Amino acid sequence: MKLSTLRLLAVLLLFLADLGAQGADVAALKGKVRDIAREKGTEARTATVEAAVATKDPTLVPEFLAAIRTADAKIDKNRSEIASLGKQVKELWKQIDDQLSKGRAVTVGTAAPIEKKAKELEAKMAQLDAELVDAETVTALCLDGAGRLLAGLDGLLRAKSIIDIADAVERQSKVDDKVLFVKVLGATPTAEARASLLELVVRSQEPAVRAAACDGLGRLGDASAMSVLGKALNDETWSVQVSAARALADIGSLDALAPLADALPGKEGRVLDEIVEALEDLTGITFFDNATLWKDFVGREAANLKKIVADIDASDPLTRGTAITSVGDKGLLAGVRRLLAVDGMVPAVDGRRRLKGPPPEVAKAAGGAAGVAVDDADFAEARRAAVGKAISSRPKLIAERAAARLIAEPLARANATKDFPRAIRYTKAAGPVKHEAVRSALNRLALEAPFGPQEKDEEARRLAAVESLGHQDDDSAVLPLQAIIAEVQVKASSDVRAAACTALGRLRRKDGVPSLVSVVDEKGKVGTAAVAALKDLAGKDIGTTRDAWNAWWLETGRKLPTLIEKKKDDETAKGEDGAKKGSGTTFYGIETRSKRIMYILDISGSMNEADAATGAQSRLNIAKREMIASLRSLPDDAMFGMIFFNHDFTVWKPKMANAKENRADAVKFIEGIKATGPTNIFDPLEKAFEMAGRGTFDKRYTVTLDTIFLMSDGQPNRGRLVEPRQIVSEMQRMNDLKKVKIHCVGVGKDHDAEFMKRLARLTGGTYVAR
Repeated sequence: MKLSTLRLLAVLLLFLADLGAQGADVAALKGKVRDIAREKGTEARTATVEAAVATKDPTLVPEFLAAIRTADAKIDKNRSEIASLGKQVKELWKQIDDQLSKGRAVTVGTAAPIEKKAKELEAKMAQLDAELVDAETVTALCLDGAGRLLAGLDGLLRAKSIIDIADAVERQSKVDDKVLFVKVLGATPTAEARASLLELVVRSQEPAVRAAACDGLGRLGDASAMSVLGKALNDETWSVQVSAARALADIGSLDALAPLADALPGKEGRVLDEIVEALEDLTGITFFDNATLWKDFVGREAANLKKIVADIDASDPLTRGTAITSVGDKGLLAGVRRLLAVDGMVPAVDGRRRLKGPPPEVAKAAGGAAGVAVDDADFAEARRAAVGKAISSRPKLIAERAAARLIAEPLARANATKDFPRAIRYTKAAGPVKHEAVRSALNRLALEAPFGPQEKDEEARRLAAVESLGHQDDDSAVLPLQAIIAEVQVKASSDVRAAACTALGRLRRKDGVPSLVSVVDEKGKVGTAAVAALKDLAGKDIGTTRDAWNAWWLETGRKLPTLIEKKKDDETAKGEDGAKKGSGTTFYGIETRSKRIMYILDISGSMNEADAATGAQSRLNIAKREMIASLRSLPDDAMFGMIFFNHDFTVWKPKMANAKENRADAVKFIEGIKATGPTNIFDPLEKAFEMAGRGTFDKRYTVTLDTIFLMSDGQPNRGRLVEPRQIVSEMQRMNDLKKVKIHCVGVGKDHDAEFMKRLARLTGGTYVAR
């Protein structure tokens, strides 16, 4: 046998052996993926997912789906058990609350055993909730893994596998299963997946599938979907129209302006709200619901705005720099998305984008030229400044949405998944974005001490957060920086403390100067940074001793007009000149154009306390006034409902009522309500969703309600669920297909602001504090 033949045979044997080994590896991985919930710890699970993705074997996709179904079954089981235990807890407290509501005293001997039993049940619920959170993590991890595995397949195999997934959608008998397969397509950044989603938007007979497909196109950033999504704005089911409008905004292409503006005439209610929001989220301006002004603006300015975004990718530095500056000056939010993409960040998409990197077409999708290298360091600072200026200068509600969706939420997601490179980029980008949601995130990261195997990455993220706080130009940034410098309840490295000194100097707050003076005697980086910051503030060199700087501060420094004592919040920019406010009703300043509204109002005992804004009136009286004013401004053809809650809840009418015919009766009912008892937030929300019925997502049923106003001055402490995370999770489950928007109003210092913010953001609503 010739040598070449022997060599060929050896290579063939090695190849066959390798195939056998791969087969064995895949067989073992199938079991591991299917049972991924049994893996201990995030790192082990992530390793399993990464190993499965690396095989490029499509037979592992069904295993991911099996794991998701197992996790979802666990979620359903735990939710059911939590609901059962919650009912028991509710009944226990009801024994006391009913007595108190009748004015009867409750003895310690009666209350103590009830409280003990309630705490035991609540501990069981907490354990079940922890398991539920773990299962939700598995679902997200496996969905991401399935999408990336499909995207990594080669040519025809990828196409066939994705077509099989798309075909499987219509074969499922349950709506939830159909939507699961659509979500897999929405997690797969390929042309085939996008084509399948487009087909489902056009062809599927199931409204929930069409809505989910629109959501998927938004996640993938598919600029080629403009035409199909534009037509979906006139779908026969309103929730599909809402999803199409949101997807057009999420894609971020200015090509969406024309179909959105064209769809405005004749729209009303929630659909009108979503289309206007989409236009605002792309342009950064508002003409409210004035279709004529929007149409005129798009026709006049669209081409110029597209050119600005395209020029961000220009090879000529002058052209590029001019475009970056224009994005900041004009507040062009589509341009902000492109600037974030240039720096390797993916804008938030409905709070659920799971892609590991920007879609391949991100430059094209944003209106720019794909393939141009524009990520040079020379423009990094200019891009961050433009992002900050654009978002911070927008009208209040537009700025709130942009800050949350483009910065705060994706930063939180990157932190949760320990995607440190992206988290650090978002943290740096957050610095010039002057908004409460961003400051809150930066404060938490700055005060979080590194710990564990990823300590180096966490230290880098913390350093970025401290540096970014120095750009916030807000009083709230001073306290965390002071705590870091003094190491009060938080340990910090010399690098972080030195950065805190520099940041505190940049803020120029009088309150921060004593902290700088206190560390000028320290050796090394911290003392050096403190002295440099003080020199800049003083405009001269006083030396390097604490006594010298303290004397300067007491005699001269605290009187300097260049130091800020208290800076007025300037986030509430006015709307565009010439634009008239849109039609609709308002509640505590939150406007909606919806004609299907449920009001859920807190009447617990604390509502009798004085309202902080007026002092002379109770919170309940203010709430009554707001409620009556809102009802009186409702269009005559609007439908509304009212639920009032304390330890239990009262439904005004079992069905939604016509505004014209029932307004007077509703006002009379509101005037007669009184406040007493604890706070049950979940049960009335659950009742509202029960009243929402199938009409929110099924064309065979009329729309019942699409918008909720929730007002409370307290924290949930009664009802089937009282843990805020559990309430938010349950609302997410209930609202997955219904698309009901929840606006939250928090009154007084004791309301749970974080809970209400999360609930509003989850549903696309607005949160305000009074």
